[in-house]
Amino acid sequence: MRNLPLFLIVLLQCGCSLLNSGTANVKYTVAKAKFEGVTYENKERLSDVSFSVRNVQHPKKYGLWNFNVGITPSIHYDKIRYGTLALRTNNSGVIEKYPDLMFQRLSLLANLAASWHTPMGAFVLKTGFGGAFYNLNDGQGFDTFKTREIRKVDLAWVAFMSKRFFVLMGPRYYVEQFEQFTFAFRIGYFWGRF
Repeated sequence: MRNLPLFLIVLLQCGCSLLNSGTANVKYTVAKAKFEGVTYENKERLSDVSFSVRNVQHPKKYGLWNFNVGITPSIHYDKIRYGTLALRTNNSGVIEKYPDLMFQRLSLLANLAASWHTPMGAFVLKTGFGGAFYNLNDGQGFDTFKTREIRKVDLAWVAFMSKRFFVLMGPRYYVEQFEQFTFAFRIGYFWGRF
């Protein structure tokens, strides 16, 4: 994990034509998950800021009233704290609540995107498929790292506020080992060519 920043720099350098922008994200998330037979929900609906690297179509290149379909990659990092009201009996025979779980996920997806460019911005419908690498930790000795297949569907509105800065928002639905619904507001920077 020490070389992760170096790996990301190399990935960004090699993939600049495909990954042409980055966003800082604030998300409202409703998620339920079942871990080892216990149902959990996310404790905080409004998330901390997360970051994504993605492909965005610049309106200068595509113009108004253009419609197109394409395949684009995306990379996402999410962090969610799950909690439950379920009880268990510990080794001493005392009944206690299950500890919270910290869930961290890095997802790499290939997305089939349909984009419609309008004077108000672009509307993009995406379906994505890829792999997720996640860490689950309860802070009491349970710490696991797993990989899973992940799928998503999202609808986004993209509006450029200047030549390089844009706003991207809309709902997203993830299906992995569990389901997650998110509404995200993103502020992004476009570093690609026009």
